[in-house]
Amino acid sequence: MNDETIDYRSAGVDVAAGQRLVRDIGAKVAATQGPEVLGNLGGFAGLYALGNYRDPVLVSGTDGVGTKVELARAAGRLDTIGIDLVAMCVNDVICHGARPLFFLDYIAVDDLSKVDAAAIVSGVAEGCRRAGCALIGGETAEMPGVYRPGGFDLAGFAVGAVERDEIIDGSALEPGMAVVGLASSGFHSNGYSLLRKLFPEVAETGEADTTGVHMNGGRSAGVATGANRGPGSPSDSGIRALRDALLTPTRIYAAVVADLTAQCRIAGIAHVTGGGWWENLPRMLGTRRTGAARTDRSKPSNGDAGDRPAQISVVGGAGAAHPETSPLRLVVDAQAVPLPETCNMIMYTPLSPPEAYRTFNMGLGLAVALPAAEVQRAIGIAAGHGIEAWQIGTVEQQLLEAAGVPDDVPTTDVQTTSDADPRTDPIADPAIEITGIPTEWFR
Repeated sequence: MNDETIDYRSAGVDVAAGQRLVRDIGAKVAATQGPEVLGNLGGFAGLYALGNYRDPVLVSGTDGVGTKVELARAAGRLDTIGIDLVAMCVNDVICHGARPLFFLDYIAVDDLSKVDAAAIVSGVAEGCRRAGCALIGGETAEMPGVYRPGGFDLAGFAVGAVERDEIIDGSALEPGMAVVGLASSGFHSNGYSLLRKLFPEVAETGEADTTGVHMNGGRSAGVATGANRGPGSPSDSGIRALRDALLTPTRIYAAVVADLTAQCRIAGIAHVTGGGWWENLPRMLGTRRTGAARTDRSKPSNGDAGDRPAQISVVGGAGAAHPETSPLRLVVDAQAVPLPETCNMIMYTPLSPPEAYRTFNMGLGLAVALPAAEVQRAIGIAAGHGIEAWQIGTVEQQLLEAAGVPDDVPTTDVQTTSDADPRTDPIADPAIEITGIPTEWFR
């Protein structure tokens, strides 16, 4: 008979370490909270008083940071990955005009003694400070055997609120509106599996050889050995510079969007995340992507349907006959967005330009649609927040007739204006046209 005592710690879960973490992060979490937050850290749930809204609609979002966590782990830099986590959630929520209210995080680790969870939460708190929301709760799960030693993953959850009659969903878009792009801070938190394949050195723990890795041009990035390092190649410090560039935190746009929506007539917003320009920019069109629906934001009645949410009602008729409900598209110019230094590096890899624009943000972190007369005002507002912005395109009606769709066909029956499937061929999506993307890089 085995007399060895077995406890939770012997199974790989250190409850005391979790309790110490809660104590260590308490002050930084509390610093994000205002009077709207009720209760204290350590309760069973976070409580938040909604405050002065006439007819509030809650807007929620959840996300992670993907394999950027592996890059942070390899670099031993966990103090900014939490900013990324907040940004990826909050930047989605603000696309509907919501003000971020509160945030919750989930951290799963193999062993708390091998992961600086306090540094991660400190980053989350800093992200919440930048977003203007409260960190009201979270969960740290020690899961031995699920992750490799030192491994971890993150998930975040953001909730915001917007007045029902101020929801931004694309329904107010009009042909002739302008599209203004706001600069990203780098790759943000998408496409890192591909980046780690293009630059395998940055995913290695400790110092790695950097021959061929160039931030400002030069020879192709890739793996090399010290033996073939030639004149002009970067020193071993180059890998640190490359990692630093790739670990630049995702920009949080909550403050600038709050000012834009207060001072301009913003009709659509798109957060450029995974899927790049093709997948994300048309999402700002909402129901106007097909022209087949209109959002009914009227208040619920007091009858049997008193608890119903906002409804989507189908609107028939050809696009030419009903321009207010006809399908729209975006026409944008890739050349209008200067590539930041961190994105320039992929020009020296085997990745093609079209693939880059359907994977990464390529310098464009957020896009807004607004009346053409307000473009300069919007650019000035962004500049006031230290963010470069440019007019990158326009909103137009989709050319149904030119694509072979008769005028008498209701737009409810129109699924696409191309035989190609936009799910597998983004270039075929009738809701967006992107000009200025070269077929190969001009180095």
